[in-house]
Amino acid sequence: MATVTIEATAHQADVCAVNIGPKQRRMREIFGSVTLALSVGLTVALSAWDVSWPWRLATFLPFYVGVIGLLQARKKT
Repeated sequence: MATVTIEATAHQADVCAVNIGPKQRRMREIFGSVTLALSVGLTVALSAWDVSWPWRLATFLPFYVGVIGLLQARKKT
C-alpha cells in the first residue's frame, strides 16, 4: 500500500486561510464589537436589577456571536 505525504509550508497555509477581504473583516469587527458591548451591558444591567439567572444566561448567545465575529475578523476567515 502506498503512503502519501502531504507537506505544507507556512506560506501556503497563510494563502489558503484568508478568504475575506478588508471590507468584510471591518464589518465583522464592528458587528462583533457592538454585539459584545451590548451583551456585556445587558448582563451588567440584568445583574444590577437582580433579574433571575435564566434571563441572565440568555445573554450568552449575543456574547458568543460577538466573540465569534471578532475571532473571524482576526483570523481573516
